[in-house]
Amino acid sequence: MQEWVEQNRENLRVHSRVSAAAERWLKDNRNADLLLPTGKPLEEGKSLIEIEATLNTYEKAFIDASIGAERKRQNIKRAVVAMLAVLAVTATGGAVVATQQRKVAEEQRARAEVEATTARRTSDFIVGLFEVSDPSEARGNEILAREILDAGAERIDTELADEPEIQAKLMDTIGKVYTSLGLFNEAIPLLQRSVDQRRSLSVSDEEIADSLNSLGEVLALKAELDEAEAAYDEALEKRRAIYGEAHPQVADTLSGLAYVKTLRGEFPEAELLLRQALDMRRVTLGAEDEAIAKNLEELGLAVYDQGQYEPAEQLVTDALEMRRKLLGRDPHPDVADNINNLALVVYSRGRSKDAEILWREALVMKQAMLDETHPEIAIGMNNLAFILYDQGQLEEAEEMYGEVLEIQRGVLGDAHPDFARTMINLAFVLKEQQRDDEAIALARQTLETQERIYEEEHPEIATTMLVLGQWLAESDQITESETYLKASMDMRKRLLGPTHPHVMVSRVALGDVFVESGRVEEGCNLSEGTVEALSEALGADHWRTAVAMSLAGACQAAGGDRQAAEASLLQSLELLKDQGGVKIVYKKQTLARLIDLYQSWGKEGQVAKYKQMLAVAGSAD
Repeated sequence: MQEWVEQNRENLRVHSRVSAAAERWLKDNRNADLLLPTGKPLEEGKSLIEIEATLNTYEKAFIDASIGAERKRQNIKRAVVAMLAVLAVTATGGAVVATQQRKVAEEQRARAEVEATTARRTSDFIVGLFEVSDPSEARGNEILAREILDAGAERIDTELADEPEIQAKLMDTIGKVYTSLGLFNEAIPLLQRSVDQRRSLSVSDEEIADSLNSLGEVLALKAELDEAEAAYDEALEKRRAIYGEAHPQVADTLSGLAYVKTLRGEFPEAELLLRQALDMRRVTLGAEDEAIAKNLEELGLAVYDQGQYEPAEQLVTDALEMRRKLLGRDPHPDVADNINNLALVVYSRGRSKDAEILWREALVMKQAMLDETHPEIAIGMNNLAFILYDQGQLEEAEEMYGEVLEIQRGVLGDAHPDFARTMINLAFVLKEQQRDDEAIALARQTLETQERIYEEEHPEIATTMLVLGQWLAESDQITESETYLKASMDMRKRLLGPTHPHVMVSRVALGDVFVESGRVEEGCNLSEGTVEALSEALGADHWRTAVAMSLAGACQAAGGDRQAAEASLLQSLELLKDQGGVKIVYKKQTLARLIDLYQSWGKEGQVAKYKQMLAVAGSAD
């Protein structure tokens, strides 16, 4: 056992050294002078491949390039020997140049020694954190990553007080790991200290940009958007100055900025940034790479947010296929996220069964990798609770949403977009349980939370206004309902454009309220064109298209075109017949409209038939 522990420590030291060298190589535009030299460094790199160590894309590329360079050196060895005579002849004439070259070489050697010392001290510190894994020192059979990180964060101040550059690097490293574990509150102060300390040391802008990028990521995850955008903006400025316009590091920062834009609801701006990053990555990384897969997924979601569901599904599917090819079939956090997001797109296109399968797969994968209090587990549970709600298992859904809120409150706080989304989802469960007053109260609370988070107009605020307006209408609070529904529609027009599917949904919702309250002309003006627009965006058989069709039927009946009204309402009913949950209200609405139509037409047999169907639907409600 002791031998095994020592060997793994040595492998970790080797991996740390190679990782540091690969990072320098990448930052210097893959400078061949920074590849692993022949001898022990190159043999260590080869050993990591032989033992199948977990290497990221850049580390593997670095080792492969080093091996390739060695082969090239072997091939030109004879040519080097043959050229020695020529160099001897020209040595006197090149004395001044040689002196300058020695000076440059000495500077490079000094810099390399500093970097090597930093890498060695960093490696030794990280390895030291794992000393407790020795059976003679461990308190039990298991040590948690959180314990190791907490110990490391404490030891940085005490053990590295006289080595501030190494201190700053380790703050950045441990801060990034905290972020990956979903421990955002612990990550932010460490990463902020890393930025501040690196500024005070006047280290290279590369290192400051790295810390700024890490800080921007965790601030965005905490929904501290102004601070996140400022960190990313500065990182982008520095990285462009260092690497130029087209570089993987620049692309990483563009993607981070795109995420902030998405959280702000600025979807076209996010799409533009992601397309720039994707073009950049394809030029620098080739056709297939984990970074490209991530970019495709994020671009798919940006397109999805703009209501372009078909291309969104293709992009997110392409990302998943690339990831499975690159990462294999074993559980992986990025694959789980990708599956989860594909499920969202699929569900929005009306394929709820396919979405359920994907959501369950993503949650099982996350549970195999992450702590039960990780924010990603909360997202997976939130989606599973939605499935339970959709299947009518309301008590189970309510209980699970409660658990999700507790996790999110502890990790994210109660002023976070994810927390607000879970609140409105829970409100839907309460509404379905006919606890209308509680549902409306929770929807109001959600709206207040979102207005506190975003401080200005945002698509999620508009969505909550829509929900609240519809529920108030069902409770006969028509005046307040119209206020919220109109505000939602107008906000969506401003944010998303007049042709976005969400705008069409708002027009149908407000149109329904107008028609039901006797303002038929206003309602039918809003209805015009919505069936065609939603059919194109969501599909002709989507339930939202059916709701728009029902309103169109009511307008046709009001205009005296009974045959057209009958066709529209019957088609709407056919599409809504299997809908349950809160969507049953639209089925009942369509049945009531058919009854009114047939009464005005004098078709008493049809009136009796649909009254019976309405009674059955009412008893199932």
